Parts: sequence; C-alpha cells; structure tokens
Amino acid sequence: MTRSHFGAVQRLDKGRYRVSVEGPKSADGRRTRRSKVVRGTREDAEVELAKMRLDAGLDSEQFDTWTFSRYWEAVYAPIVETKGKDTARGINGAYRRNLLPLFGDMRMDAISKRLIESKLNSIANEHARWAAFKALRQAFNYGWENELLSANPFLKKPKVPQPRKVEQDTLDSKSLAEWATGLRGYRYEAALLLMAFCGLRREEACALRWEDVSFEDGYAIVRIDKTSKDDGLSETKTERSTRTVVCAGYAAERLGEIAGDGWLCASVAEGSDGKLVKPHWVYASYKKWCKDHGLRYIPPRNLRTTYATVQQANEVDSLVVSRALGHTKLSTDYAHYFMANKPAQIAAAQALADAVGDKM
Repeated sequence: MTRSHFGAVQRLDKGRYRVSVEGPKSADGRRTRRSKVVRGTREDAEVELAKMRLDAGLDSEQFDTWTFSRYWEAVYAPIVETKGKDTARGINGAYRRNLLPLFGDMRMDAISKRLIESKLNSIANEHARWAAFKALRQAFNYGWENELLSANPFLKKPKVPQPRKVEQDTLDSKSLAEWATGLRGYRYEAALLLMAFCGLRREEACALRWEDVSFEDGYAIVRIDKTSKDDGLSETKTERSTRTVVCAGYAAERLGEIAGDGWLCASVAEGSDGKLVKPHWVYASYKKWCKDHGLRYIPPRNLRTTYATVQQANEVDSLVVSRALGHTKLSTDYAHYFMANKPAQIAAAQALADAVGDKM
C-alpha cells in the first residue's frame, strides 16, 4: 500500500486498487474518510487520489503554490514508485542529488523555462544534467496532463543539451554465436537468448511463460503482450509493443531443448519456486555467470542493440527490425539501436570498394 499525508492506495488484485483520503472533521469532531475502487493501473489510482483530495476540499491552495519538494513528495513520488525498481532508483537519485538542491524551496509557478535552463545547465556532468532534466519534465508533465498544475514550462521546450552518445558495447555475428553457446545451463538463458535474437526488452522476456512460445518448422514464435515489474505483470510499454517475434537456427533449437512449463526464466533452475522473475534479478546473476565461465559480458540493455545492429548489417529491412523491437517510430531505432560500429563501417567500406573495383 502507498501511504502518505496525501492519502492511500491499496492494491486489491490485478487491475483493482482502493483509493482513500481523509476528509475534514464532521460536526461532532469525528474524522471522516472517503474511498473508492479504481480499475486500471497504479498510476490511474494515484491520479484519482489527487482528484479525490481536491474534491474533498483538503487543499485550500492550488498545487501551483506548493514548493517543488512538497509537490514531488506528495504527488509525484508515489508515481515514481510504480515505474519499477531500477527506473525509480534513477529518478529518485536525480531528484535527491540535483532537483531538490536546485528547485526544492521554489514554488511550482515560479519555475520557468529560463530558470530551468539556467539551473540545469549549471550541472557539470552531462549525464546527471540530462537525468535531472527528464525527471523534472516528467513531474511537470504529470501534473499538467492530470490538471493538477495550471502551467507547464516544458511546453516551451527548455534548451538543455543531451549527453553526447557513446557507442554501445555490442556483439557481431561471430561473437554472438560464442556468447549464445556460453550461456548453456544459465538460469535465465531463455530470456537472454530472446533479448539478443528477437530484440525483446528485459521486462518483456521476464514476463513470458512457455505457453507464450510455440515451435513450428524449426522456428520459435513468441507472443509478447505483457511486461514484468516489481509489483507484478502489467501491459506492454506501448500499443506497438504488443507483437509477435520469431527466431530461428541455434536460438530456436535451444529454446526447444529447454522448453518446459510455467515461467520461461525459471525453466532450467533447480528447485525453482515458480515465482515471477523480477527484471533486476537478471543483472547480478548474469554478470556473475559471465565472470565464472569466461564469457564476454554484454549488459542486458545492449542485447536489443546487438539484435538491431546485426540485423542492419545483414541488410534486413529497417521497418521489419523496428517492428520486432516494438517501436512506433523508425527514428527511435536510428537514434538508439542501429549502431554504426566498427564492423558495420568495415562492411560498408568493403561494399563500396567492391562496387568501385568492379568498374576499374
């Protein structure tokens, strides 16, 4: 249950939450409390909580007059906790290290576009600056979209530069084969294979059950329609994220060998308790497995990039790759997933040399 002076949200079961607020005292001095059941996500429940508090007359001030720290702790902090452990840790870190010192005592309606640019651009570390920018933008957008704030400085697009992109560590075709065979017997082998050979997000792979995977004519066909978070299963990230992906060759064969019942991630675990695997569990054990087995460690988040980059190098249609990744815009793939790395540059250079050589 999420509790604060702002109210309470209690999860009843999948997709149902009880929201309650404490109202003003009755004529005889007794405390009053209002509650209702909300269907949807936890974020839907938090929005309803804010509206119920306003309807109950508990806030004589508008949120515009609150300090940023009060707004964050009362309104946005509960929303952050619904975003998964790793994401929440990053957002809360940006708040504590930079947003609280820079904006904490300021009224919400005093935070302008120019002020955001001035204060955030004073942060020397470009990645810390961008993390603070995103967290602040999310907090304001949330209040604006749910009619809790009367103004949003981010509608004017403050100019805060993004960090310079650094080429991700990815695998080429040869090293991908060595990496895949080195995973044999690892507890979360199936999930990592699908991340590298089908471009799945980590939380999508951890949410799969073997009933979501079918095998036909040497192919493994995977239906993705949910994600795993710390508080259970939820809907996919976007409408396009609900999709079907296919893998062949070694990955499909290996998945067929280890296929079982229940959760896909727990299929090769001795004494598995059958619980849903939380995405952050994968990191520590995977890194240790690589170290213990002399296997090159590629961060799980880079496996999607490996998939996209290898497919691009093999001249697979970019739209097909984008659909497999579950994106709505091809620009997302070019910005984050198609890495023009050394192997890709070598292949491009060789292609041009061959084309010119044929004419000389």
